[in-house]
Amino acid sequence: MQRGFIMIEMLAVMTVIFILSAVTVPMITKTLARQDIDGAARNLAADIRWIQQISINGGVGAGATVYVLMFNNADHENYYITANGQTIKAVQLPGSVRLGNAPSQIMFNPNTGFPSTGAQSIKLQSLVLNNCKYVILAPAIGRVRISVTDAVM
Repeated sequence: MQRGFIMIEMLAVMTVIFILSAVTVPMITKTLARQDIDGAARNLAADIRWIQQISINGGVGAGATVYVLMFNNADHENYYITANGQTIKAVQLPGSVRLGNAPSQIMFNPNTGFPSTGAQSIKLQSLVLNNCKYVILAPAIGRVRISVTDAVM
């Protein structure tokens, strides 16, 4: 009667575990990178929509609050939302996502809700997947959408 495992059985089990982990780790890495870029694009689009809405609600006139979404093009990992020059929200992108060709700022006309800065196509690049998502702001109507191409309509 045998009371344990022999060395060959242990090596066989360890080989199977090694092969399975070698196959699944890259898939998990790609899945996490895909979630990072999708989440960053959705958050940026939501922040642009939020700026648009609070700009409209902020009113017009001399005492109106001016809301701006600002990009520092030297730093491809952050963007900021300001109200009358004071930062009210700072966003750090995931480590695997970088901003590209972002404008210096995005503002909206408080009377119409249309972008004061015109059409924008903000590129988010995944460093792991080597692909991009674009957050696109339409020039005339202020519609915000996410796309895999940078075509502004």
